Amino acid sequence: MLLTRRMLNQILRGWRIWHIPAELKKELLEEFGNPCIDDEGHLHDYTEQDICEHLRKILLPYTGPKGSGPGQLSQAAQADSERELDAVK
Repeated sequence: MLLTRRMLNQILRGWRIWHIPAELKKELLEEFGNPCIDDEGHLHDYTEQDICEHLRKILLPYTGPKGSGPGQLSQAAQADSERELDAVK
């Protein structure tokens, strides 16, 4: 799987990251938009999980306040989740 501009924009919107520097966006597309070559010269694609995990780590400084970044629940969603767990008990 290769990262496209459209896919990157969808990920950014989904993670509520509204602005990143154009240079960073270009670097991400160059890095993950092309097949990678390992140390032995073998060509292989990234998996969707690889791309998302790398992007999550790279884009963490561009997320909003705690709870609004990739892989994190908002405070309201977290409270709802806790209430559901309490109801099950």
